[in-house]
Amino acid sequence: MSLTVAIIFALASAGCAAIASVLQHRTARAAPGGRGLRIGLIASLLRRPLWLVGVSAAGAAFLFHAAALQGGQLAIVQPLLVSSLLFALPATALLDKRRPSITEWTWALLLIVGLGLFLGFARPTAGTALPNLSVFIPALALAGALTATSVFLGAVPLRRYRPALFGFATGTAYGIVAALIKYVVGIGVSDPIRVLTDWPLYVLVVVGAFGVVLNQTAYQAGSLAAALPPLALSDPVVAALLGVVAFGEQMTTTPIAVIGQIIGAVLAGTAAVTLARREAHDMRDDAGRVGGP
Repeated sequence: MSLTVAIIFALASAGCAAIASVLQHRTARAAPGGRGLRIGLIASLLRRPLWLVGVSAAGAAFLFHAAALQGGQLAIVQPLLVSSLLFALPATALLDKRRPSITEWTWALLLIVGLGLFLGFARPTAGTALPNLSVFIPALALAGALTATSVFLGAVPLRRYRPALFGFATGTAYGIVAALIKYVVGIGVSDPIRVLTDWPLYVLVVVGAFGVVLNQTAYQAGSLAAALPPLALSDPVVAALLGVVAFGEQMTTTPIAVIGQIIGAVLAGTAAVTLARREAHDMRDDAGRVGGP
């Protein structure tokens, strides 16, 4: 698979993820109100075609993500997934029957420019299909310890920062998931049977499920505007680092390239944080309408 195709798959994954998020929140908002998680709410959503389309879009996002990682570097694919914030902008505006504001389009443009600068100057080289386990396993353990530490700090001594800490932990877990997806796909290409007999698939399922639980906990812990930005930023950073240290991906390290990468990363990060906060406010409004007064 060429890098161009991998980039297309990554953008398709981001687009599907944005559609899934928008549709699921929209249909949940329209469902009967009530407090907490209720079986009746889930049953109601299952009868709503738009919600099922959202679930299907989420499944498609996962498949496109796996396809992108089969032929693309983690250091390229994961940053591109941040563009889901960009795709969510017109989707939300379309359903709300309004035009995105000039400010929203400006931040969307800055996100594109930032990603373009970062990837253009980084120019990550293709690594190996399978990771160096002597590095990969300790790196996973370190990332897992970072996740656990963030959860502990958010649960006990630093409760006032719980949404941000849990959001960071979620993003770290999702970065680990991305690396595991690449590993599983790499195994499947060379030996499909080994996918079912080796450990990465089952660790992927466990970490993925844990990430989903963390995600919901982060959303319920307090301000969504505090939880989403660290989630959106830690995911691509952790995945890119795992790509470099375990899969042998390399970025251009000349002084000019490094400066360009820093400028692009700061620009894209700032835009992502701003768009994530706007999305968080929309999600909060949706949750409020579903949950009732």
